[in-house]
Amino acid sequence: MAEAESAHGKLSKVDQEWNANRFLVLLVVVLGVAFAIIYSIASLKSGDWSWYPFAHQIDPHVIESSQM
Repeated sequence: MAEAESAHGKLSKVDQEWNANRFLVLLVVVLGVAFAIIYSIASLKSGDWSWYPFAHQIDPHVIESSQM
């Protein structure tokens, strides 16, 4: 099998092993670490380590009758 070539010459064996799956796994790991760091910094500053996906607690809606 012929070795893959790039604009800079032949690729090394390590460079040939990098495919889309490895890049996607690397992307997911980097994003996960970045979100964890950002969350930690924000929580450390505010002192509140609870997590609300909507930025506040959602109060249950009170259903009131329309009769007066």
